[in-house]
Amino acid sequence: MGMDRFYGQIHIRTGGPVNVVALQGEHDHVSKSQLERIVETLLDDPLARAVIFDLSNTDFVNLPVLGTLTRATERAGRDKHVIVVLPEVGSPIVRRLFDVTDAEKRLHVVPTMEDAVAAARQEPGRETRR
Repeated sequence: MGMDRFYGQIHIRTGGPVNVVALQGEHDHVSKSQLERIVETLLDDPLARAVIFDLSNTDFVNLPVLGTLTRATERAGRDKHVIVVLPEVGSPIVRRLFDVTDAEKRLHVVPTMEDAVAAARQEPGRETRR
């Protein structure tokens, strides 16, 4: 059974091998510190094999938040999946930041939650980037 927690505009679903962090609204340096603590906790969970960051309802993220996602991916290494859901029709501002920074070269980005769950089921370290 999963557990839902809400931290302002960050919704976390935990309690199994796949954890989901859904960011809603705008995220900048104010929420970055909170997001870093959440990432640390989730990646330290020995039962978790994947953390999915859902940006489907995110209107804005800045470079420090994107850096937090990148560091989470680096920290997870080959032991766990870190997957970012960024819909093709999502926020143009968020999509633009990902495009300008070539974030998809460093992050495992998928367009739907279904794709993220499918990727999370694969053996860690073997995911296919799109």
